[in-house]
Amino acid sequence: MLLVAARRLTAHGGHGQGLLAAALTEAIGTRTGWAAPWRQQLRALRRHPVADVRDAALNQMTAYE
Repeated sequence: MLLVAARRLTAHGGHGQGLLAAALTEAIGTRTGWAAPWRQQLRALRRHPVADVRDAALNQMTAYE
């Protein structure tokens, strides 16, 4: 359910919607250990048309070395 909401927000293409999608993706992606659907969502955000959203997605860490 939350993944669907994040995808819809991302698809909207707006600034606020994208930032909300990025925050939701970070929160749930981290909690699930970056399960495949959430990694895919993060990749979509990293290609978002709004630079602030792309930056927010690019700043998210999925693994530590």
